[in-house]
Amino acid sequence: MVNGADAELPVEGSGEEGEFGLPQAKQLASFFARAPRRHPGLAAVTLVVTVALGVAAALFWPRSYDCDVRILAQHQLVLPALDNPNRQVPREADAPTKNAADAILQHDNLVAMIKELDLVARWQATRQPAFRLKDALLSFGASSKRTEAEQTRDMIDLVRKRLSVSTDESSITIAVSWPDRQIGFEIVSFLQKNFLEARYDSNVNVIVEAIHILEERAKPQAAEVDAALADLTKVENERRQSLVGSRGSPVADTRPRGGRAPRAPAAAGASTPQPTAGADADVARQLEDVRSRIRSITQERDRELMEAHQQLADARATLGPMHPTVVALNDKIAQLEAPPAELQALEQRERQLVATLAAPAASTAAPLAPPTAAPLPAPIVVAAPASSTSPSIAELLRDDPQVALASSRLQAASAKYNELLSRIEAANIELEVTRAAFKYQYTVVRPPEIARQPSKPNVPLVLFVTLLAAPLLGMLVTGVRDLLRGRFIEPWQVERHLNLPLLGELHPPP
Repeated sequence: MVNGADAELPVEGSGEEGEFGLPQAKQLASFFARAPRRHPGLAAVTLVVTVALGVAAALFWPRSYDCDVRILAQHQLVLPALDNPNRQVPREADAPTKNAADAILQHDNLVAMIKELDLVARWQATRQPAFRLKDALLSFGASSKRTEAEQTRDMIDLVRKRLSVSTDESSITIAVSWPDRQIGFEIVSFLQKNFLEARYDSNVNVIVEAIHILEERAKPQAAEVDAALADLTKVENERRQSLVGSRGSPVADTRPRGGRAPRAPAAAGASTPQPTAGADADVARQLEDVRSRIRSITQERDRELMEAHQQLADARATLGPMHPTVVALNDKIAQLEAPPAELQALEQRERQLVATLAAPAASTAAPLAPPTAAPLPAPIVVAAPASSTSPSIAELLRDDPQVALASSRLQAASAKYNELLSRIEAANIELEVTRAAFKYQYTVVRPPEIARQPSKPNVPLVLFVTLLAAPLLGMLVTGVRDLLRGRFIEPWQVERHLNLPLLGELHPPP
């Protein structure tokens, strides 16, 4: 039997302990539940200390504020297809979230952010009291101060721990947990702005560099076209002068546009008409000047036509017949094929000058004929154009091997130059499309905001856990004290440790 007073436990091993089960667990729980009544002072102190520690933790535990931004990334396949309908754009080629996390967390980007926001100095200024105490304890006894490079490296490691970037196929989320709410907001805002600017620059600068390379390649090609054109003009002039001299007519018409043929010799007994030397020389100079201007306009027009036809051929190889580029090139060719007004005026002037050179000879030969003679003989009648009896100079120039060689060189140089022009035009269109499409590719669906409440610690949860743990800790402390004293307090202790049945209990009188 056990009386009201505590009894000393027997020496260990004097009884056998039974196996621990549910009844024993209930007995042990009731033992700890009644322990605070046996030691009310200790239980009260434990309760007060636990509540005080919980309230202190809720008040002074370092705060942490969360801030994040979510960017929606969309695939842009419509605008590139409109730019070039025949181009097949694979879906994996347009991956707006590809390598986004690596781009945001790259070392240079973090260093630029730390310097831009002055995080090292502001981290020390906004350090919370608990962390300052920790720093003081850790730096106690340290002789040397950390250098700026070491502080920057430590800040990079801290940012990498507190910063998280998550991506999926259609969105990018940048989040940070920082002790100061304003700094956390600035970090997320900086990373968002820097990421969008870096993506825009990477998308646009590639095309800009390509255009620059193509333009640099086109400069020597344009010089080659000009050289080939000058060579062709020189060869044509040399061959034209040679052909004109071989025909013996200084005013022979080089075009089948209606010039007069050389006149036949006059009838017997009539003197050969001699035109006025000064007037004819002046008209001849005017005629040569007009023909030079005609050749210049014609060559420039032929060059533009050649370039337009080459661009049209290249465009038809990749674009449909109703594409705006093809339609514009067709209109351009139609305008170039129509003779310009300046060229028509020069041709009219050329015909007038040729008629002026032929008129003095006819007027001089008329008075020499006998008054009773028959009408003027056939040799005086204006002959048919030279092209009706012999090939014109233009036809001879086309068949000339030197002219053909120079023309083929010009065509080859023009083809290369036109190809570069087409590629530059396509790159410029691609650049405009890329710039227009970027504002639709990334959309900020959840902008960063300054946190209103700290995410850590959760003050209501801390207080709730404190109030719940305080009485439990009071029962635990008092119960352990009873166990450590080594005395029988509950009846089940006698049966468990001595393996003897309990006959009864004696309580002291009140």
